[in-house]
Amino acid sequence: MKKSFVVIGLGFGDEGKGLTTDYLCLHHPDALVVRFSGGHNAGHTVALPDGQRHVFSSFGSGTFRGNASYWSSYCTLYPSALLVEYAALKKLNISPRLFLDARTMITTPYDLAYNQAVEMINKHGSCGVGVGPTIERNESLIPYKFYAQDMLYPQVAKNRRP
Repeated sequence: MKKSFVVIGLGFGDEGKGLTTDYLCLHHPDALVVRFSGGHNAGHTVALPDGQRHVFSSFGSGTFRGNASYWSSYCTLYPSALLVEYAALKKLNISPRLFLDARTMITTPYDLAYNQAVEMINKHGSCGVGVGPTIERNESLIPYKFYAQDMLYPQVAKNRRP
């Protein structure tokens, strides 16, 4: 039986989840890093002894070690941010691997705009990248749910727009 490790943060960030995951991947090179909740607002910083440093958001923090990442259906993903991070990792000669549950919730530019507009009014401390609105939209009764599986079919994605 293979070992499993769970890294959970209880301090609302800055507890070292990224560093811990990187350490575990160093010692378990075939491990799959699973993001089981949350979203693309993560800021898991990993710095290697050779000076390479990256703040992981769309990819798991085991990516420096060559470990693949998996996002569950309880996560949100913003494709534009994913592409930017992918390009940054490629510049570091890293080939990130990412697997998505078909029901991973996709954040749209509308979610970002709504989140930022509400934050300007309420000032409740949101980072403004649309995680909350994406979850609310996908869990509500309105018909504008948008999942990773929808991105495979351009006609479906086009029809998902509000």
